[in-house]
Amino acid sequence: MTIKAVFFDLDDTLLNTSGSRRERAEIAARFLVEADPTLTVEDVVARILEPVSEDGWPRGVGSVLVELGQSHSPHGLRAHGAWFFEDCEHLVYPFEGVAGTLDILRKDFTLGVITNGPTTTQRRKYEALCLEAHSRPELFVPSELVGYQKPDARIFHHALKLAGVTAAEAIMVGDWLAADIAGAQNAGMRGVWFNPHSRPAQDGIVPDATIQRFDELPGVLEAWG
Repeated sequence: MTIKAVFFDLDDTLLNTSGSRRERAEIAARFLVEADPTLTVEDVVARILEPVSEDGWPRGVGSVLVELGQSHSPHGLRAHGAWFFEDCEHLVYPFEGVAGTLDILRKDFTLGVITNGPTTTQRRKYEALCLEAHSRPELFVPSELVGYQKPDARIFHHALKLAGVTAAEAIMVGDWLAADIAGAQNAGMRGVWFNPHSRPAQDGIVPDATIQRFDELPGVLEAWG
């Protein structure tokens, strides 16, 4: 069946979230050191970036704030905001080739974004990418707004309904195998794994295609007709 719509994940797919992780951790740490001079930036950064999964997913700011008793303090709130790009729009940047690829695809496909996370936070990051000219704003689908998170098939079905296409007419491009690829496949869509760092596949999930660079995506769609 002809492909009519292409949906993208946001974090670590369109937006190079991991690429600015240390810089955001350092900004957050400086706020916390201001509140408690017994801390050091290096120690707080190490706590924030401590891996908590086999794929290197970091601990993040939230649990560190709880540990330090700073969850609701002014400095803690600023640290939390910085971790999620608040007042850090200069650290929002896309992967190479994103804008050019979307310019090519928008001529033939409806484009949209399906992302897990709070609506305000995800929208702020998306707008900072300056990509809205490439995809219809009504097809920006954050999980908080919909009430379901990837890999729940219902968030994909919601996006498909907005786009006016069937699952067989749409694909999902994302970096997270379990949420983006398996989630989309379980909803009846095809999934393209964006894997710029050549990570090994896991959990028995087999994407319909894999790309390491965004400029590979038009060729995948062309091959699928």
